[in-house]
Amino acid sequence: MEKIRLLYLITRATKSGPIQVVENILDYIDSNKFDLYLISIEKEIPDRSILDTFKNRFRSYQYIPVSKKEALLGYFAQLRNAIKKINPDVVHSNGIVPDLIINKICPGKQLIIAHANYHVDYYYLCGKVKGELMAKLHIHLMKKARVCIACSESLSQIYKKDGLILPYIRNGVNIEPLKTYDKRELRKELGLPLNKKIYIYAASFNSRKNQEFLLTTFSKFLNDDILLLLGDGPTYESVKSVEHSNNVILAGRKSDVKPYLRASDYFISSSLQEGMPMGVLEGMAEGLPVVLSDIDQHRELFRVNKSIGVLFRNNSIESLMKAIKKIELMDYSKTSNNSYNTVLNDFNSKTMSEKYQQQYINIANNNR
Repeated sequence: MEKIRLLYLITRATKSGPIQVVENILDYIDSNKFDLYLISIEKEIPDRSILDTFKNRFRSYQYIPVSKKEALLGYFAQLRNAIKKINPDVVHSNGIVPDLIINKICPGKQLIIAHANYHVDYYYLCGKVKGELMAKLHIHLMKKARVCIACSESLSQIYKKDGLILPYIRNGVNIEPLKTYDKRELRKELGLPLNKKIYIYAASFNSRKNQEFLLTTFSKFLNDDILLLLGDGPTYESVKSVEHSNNVILAGRKSDVKPYLRASDYFISSSLQEGMPMGVLEGMAEGLPVVLSDIDQHRELFRVNKSIGVLFRNNSIESLMKAIKKIELMDYSKTSNNSYNTVLNDFNSKTMSEKYQQQYINIANNNR
């Protein structure tokens, strides 16, 4: 049987949630069924790029620059010719500009993943007016694609308001057998406090992730615990400049967050909007109970298993303090196992990959 030619068109290979989803799909892709091709359209950011390893997963890789303006005007003849030469059966586009380009070239072969509530996401990225225009454009592209998949059930429900009936495939992460690590030794190696409970939040710094709320709350009201913030981004310096006590550690971006997860006790998130949070899932995959803001996507995790931790009302200091008190009274071992098993059973990469591969096969069959 002839293999399916599957093209991934991406903006750039930067470590991010959407690219991680692609990586996790590829970890379990059936090489007997798919020939894989990769094209990126924007220059890599050197200290953030994973291109050197990422491109090795593909039969061929090309970098063909296309600006946002060129994409809007349809000025991308070189890219159009490259895609024509590959003659893909399926194109998985990743990002608004790749989505727009494939909408213009071959929407009948296109798969798009809705990674976020774009009404909210673009509001935080671009402001109210431009953000809503961007959201409307992206939703228009989602409607025109052959297949658009929501990365969570809650996101699928949200898009019904836009007239979209989206099937959903929940994000999944790679998961290893749960091990018991000597947290004290890990903390010594990482230079972390030895005898306090550590709440870790690993995420990009932007207004949507809302780190400043946690920093302020832990500094003023939760001095007996440690808040460990990993990551960087647009709001990192402004958050860092906010007055805070020494129980808040801003450790910056780390290429490997697993040692920090394993040295911590709980995963915490004050996010204002998500698709299906990969950082939270990675924390749960290490057996961390969770303390999460009460947004739809976090609530979805608790609908799957209500015994993984505690929800709190976002931006409410009182609610967060009650949540911290509650989770520290819970049976840690049971909550840890519940957290791990929820990811193992319902949010794992293998199941996610198999579901996307079936979508690819369906699209290819419709185009042959």
